[in-house]
Amino acid sequence: MNPFSKDIIIVILAAGKSSRMGLKTSKVLFPVAGRPMVCGVLDIAHKYAKNAVYVVVSPEVDRALAGENVHTIVQKDPRGTGHAFALALDEIMTKDPEMASKKIIVLLGDMPLLAPSDLSTLLDNSQDAPLTVMGMRPPCADGYGRLCVQNDRLMRIVESKDATDAEKAIDLCHTGIMCMDGDFAQKAIPQLVPSPITGELYLTDLVRLASRATYCQGPWEHFMGVNTRQELMQAERAMQERLRGKAFDQGAYLISPETTFLSYDTVFSPGVVVHPMVCFGPGVVLESDVTIYSGSVLEHCCIQHDASIGPFARIRAGTVLGPFGQIGNFVETKNAIFGQYSQAKHLSYIGDADIGDHVNIGAGVITCNYDGHSKKMTRLDDGVFVGSQTTFIAPIHVGKNATIGAGSIITKSVEPETLALSRVEQKSIPLRAHSKHLNRIKKGASETPVGNLDE
Repeated sequence: MNPFSKDIIIVILAAGKSSRMGLKTSKVLFPVAGRPMVCGVLDIAHKYAKNAVYVVVSPEVDRALAGENVHTIVQKDPRGTGHAFALALDEIMTKDPEMASKKIIVLLGDMPLLAPSDLSTLLDNSQDAPLTVMGMRPPCADGYGRLCVQNDRLMRIVESKDATDAEKAIDLCHTGIMCMDGDFAQKAIPQLVPSPITGELYLTDLVRLASRATYCQGPWEHFMGVNTRQELMQAERAMQERLRGKAFDQGAYLISPETTFLSYDTVFSPGVVVHPMVCFGPGVVLESDVTIYSGSVLEHCCIQHDASIGPFARIRAGTVLGPFGQIGNFVETKNAIFGQYSQAKHLSYIGDADIGDHVNIGAGVITCNYDGHSKKMTRLDDGVFVGSQTTFIAPIHVGKNATIGAGSIITKSVEPETLALSRVEQKSIPLRAHSKHLNRIKKGASETPVGNLDE
């Protein structure tokens, strides 16, 4: 079965307390490759159940998902996966009168490495039984529930802590993901009973209530849950490896892949070259034949074809660098649009600016875009040349082919094809022998003044 079907409902369990993470926030909100874990699972869910995605959340996660195309159900007092699913089922039954005839997929909110193909596998294997469980064979099964199978039929799921030695020898483990018929869920959930040890309801108990339960398998690394900081690190590392492989497939060349850090949505085009030690935040688009030099950080920007960034540049949200443009070392940009062949190559801050074509911005140039109350724009038309150490006090408009002399503080707009200068007249004042400027103590010297102290 392929993505999007009106006959699929997806429930995501994301209300855990995250106690082992030691985080102030819910673990499902912690980012992997630039986005919260639960949002990665949501993206996959929407490929299969566009408007029928239900998420069981804590109050904190409920607030974070405001505006998402999901139905949230708040579980204020977590009492197990069975209880969480029961809350979701009540909500589904009130919103979807045809629920009984549909498939319900259960996912976990802390699986950032889940892939769309995993849901396809699950659905393709769920046609002959009311309940199908996704299994895996991890290299280390410690802590995972075991799938006890007999004659290709899933008989039960045994929690690791309750497993006998013989059951612990089973390497087929439970991922936490399952698919069930809606009518089966409606009948079976009320029959779940609390664990005599924890008092919680376990969704895995559905196996014993099904007339037939089956299983399928997927790549174990896709189902890596995140319960500790070490597992979070492992998930980030695995996701980066996946994204780097995707970058190569898109035609990019990462000179040192292990030192290049990508976001889940970084877009590469053929011919892109990324030098070592580069970090991409969300929302970056790199067009063909772009070069990113070492030490640069980019987010929410578009770098158009044949342009270059860095080394050691910070490219912030709203930046568009036009074709053949250059943003060089120790330059920061924000909400700045550069035309083709324009460049700012050294030690500058360009914020809230509209830069035309063939504009040269010298070293140490600053657009003073904030007056303490609101942001103001600097506009440089085509062909403008800006000398080093220029300060623009926005709002400013510099006309076509104008030149700004080095060291100027520009407070008024500049007409096209003019030279604008703003400098204090240089003076030379002779120093007297007793001047403190002539009698500075040299470091490391025997307290000898620079000048001559004649009385």
